[in-house]
Amino acid sequence: MPKKPTYEELEARVRELERLQADCRQTEDALRKSEERYRLLIEHQNDLVVEVDPEGRFLFVSPSYCSIFGKNEKELLGRRFMPLVHEEDRKQTAQAMEALYHPPHTAYVEQRAMTKSGWRWFAWSDKAILGKTGNIESIVGVGRDITDRKQAEEVLGKSERKWRNILIETPQIGISIDRQARIIFANKRFLELTGWREEEVLFNDWFDRFVPEDLREQVRAVFDNLMHTRNAVDYSTNENEILTKSGERLKVAWSNVLTKDPKGAVVDVTCLGIDLTDRKRAEEEREKLQAQLIQAQKMEAIGTLAGGIAHNFNNILMGIQGRTSLMMMGKNPSDRDYEHLGGIEACVKSAKELTRDLLGFARGGKYEVEPTNLNAIIEHENRMFSRTKKEIRIYGNMSKDLWSVEVDKGQIRQVLLNLYVNAWQAMPYGGDLYIQTENVIIDEKFDKPFTVALGRYVKISVMDTGPGIDAATRKRIFDPFFTTKDKVKGTGLGLASVYGIIKNHRGFIDVHSRTGKGTTFNIYLPASDKKIPKEGPELRQYEIQDGEGKVLLVDDEAMVLTVAQTMLEKLGYQVFTAKSGEKAIDLYKKKREEIDLVILDMIMPGMGGGKAFDHLKEIDSNVKVLLSSGYSLNGQAHEILSRGCRGFIQKPFDLEALSLKVRELLGKDKQ
Repeated sequence: MPKKPTYEELEARVRELERLQADCRQTEDALRKSEERYRLLIEHQNDLVVEVDPEGRFLFVSPSYCSIFGKNEKELLGRRFMPLVHEEDRKQTAQAMEALYHPPHTAYVEQRAMTKSGWRWFAWSDKAILGKTGNIESIVGVGRDITDRKQAEEVLGKSERKWRNILIETPQIGISIDRQARIIFANKRFLELTGWREEEVLFNDWFDRFVPEDLREQVRAVFDNLMHTRNAVDYSTNENEILTKSGERLKVAWSNVLTKDPKGAVVDVTCLGIDLTDRKRAEEEREKLQAQLIQAQKMEAIGTLAGGIAHNFNNILMGIQGRTSLMMMGKNPSDRDYEHLGGIEACVKSAKELTRDLLGFARGGKYEVEPTNLNAIIEHENRMFSRTKKEIRIYGNMSKDLWSVEVDKGQIRQVLLNLYVNAWQAMPYGGDLYIQTENVIIDEKFDKPFTVALGRYVKISVMDTGPGIDAATRKRIFDPFFTTKDKVKGTGLGLASVYGIIKNHRGFIDVHSRTGKGTTFNIYLPASDKKIPKEGPELRQYEIQDGEGKVLLVDDEAMVLTVAQTMLEKLGYQVFTAKSGEKAIDLYKKKREEIDLVILDMIMPGMGGGKAFDHLKEIDSNVKVLLSSGYSLNGQAHEILSRGCRGFIQKPFDLEALSLKVRELLGKDKQ
């Protein structure tokens, strides 16, 4: 028989039951309050909350869900939710439901559903509720209306596609580069300009393939600063060079726009570029042409000054030469003064050569121009120079069918001699000199160093194997009085006169040289259609020719007038003098029947030689005029000769030259 509990034990059990009942009431009260709290939260929040069974039938719907779908709770409970989903989104929704059967038993899906206001987008976060055996008892989903976001994304997507298409088709260069300096986008213009294919560009390193090696460090520093600075500006500009597939360098001006993540870190940079290569080349060419124009204007001004100096200097030399010639007349070489007078003539000759260089450099320095085969002149000069400078080996390569040119032979010889001497001085211990002639046609395709007239040219190339000329010296090589030699050895007029002579023949000259690689001078002279005249026998000019007749001597320089008058009288001529063009005309009108020859200075104040000649021709169309000038046979003198002037004599002239020229014009009937 079980022992009967005592009164105290029964009383203790009653108290325990009462305590348990109290705990149950507290637990129930807590659960009731918790359920009420969560019910209130669900009923008053904007997010949608649902619970469905594993087959997708509603077990619970929140008031917010009922409100947005326009249905009450009774209409929805027990109904499947899938028919509310848009057909295009049902597959991905089913896949999300399937994912709930696998850890971590959560899923996320975005879908469209039919609401009372039409189709709207919702984002659902789902969680499976598992039973004790691990099976899914129900699924709780929390949804949010994301229609506005989706619409914004669609607009942004369209905008992004639009801008991407614009970037693809834009005539500007377009690329995008990520933080690792890989190209992630390149448009058509970039591919066309660089010659790369898209597969050769995308995901390749920007610096290794597309930036010149000598610029990589500099460009990378700019890139790193742009990409790795959190507060970098969203927009920037810069210029650099890029490499094409063929290795050509292109100058590009870039506009850069950064793409950043929500934290402000740079994700990539999109760059739009303009190819500045042609513009830069045009600017360089324009600067080059401008420099050439300034140089040409400077040379023109110096040439005018040099011509004036030479003219006045020749008038002074005329006085010295004339008086020396007069003093030497009749003197015996054994006379004690004869040697000194010969020394004076030698000094005058040297000074005359200096003024010849000045006049060759000055404007319009041609003397007597005629159609010429340059090969003959060059071959003659080659022979002469090789005899005197045997340490220099001269090689000629002459074109057999060389076009003729209209030149003054003496000046072209001077050009060649100056270039030969220049080469010899550059090769004091010997070397090679190559002379070449050829016919060339300068057209629009010709790489011209200057702005020159198009057409046919004869080209002379003078190449030496000397030490070459540095860039700084090349810029000044044709400047008058510029020389790299000792002042005792050079005047600085040799190449300046070469430049002037070639320019005055409507040609041009350029020089190519590199230090240690020798120097080449290229001369271009306009070709002529005129036939080359046959060479006649040279007049032997070795004695003074006396004569008779009356000469009108016209010159504004008293010294020249006095000396020339005395020289003519010593030769046997009767001389009338006039110090101006106006006085010469008046005198000729009075004595035209007596005057056999007029020696006329070209440059005079008031009425110059040209106008005086025209007036003389009006008075007597058969007047014989010998033009005289301290200038060379330039454009003005050549023009006067073309109008019927009989001849030209260059100051300073000696007694022998004067006697022969006067004899030539007056003819043997006066001798």
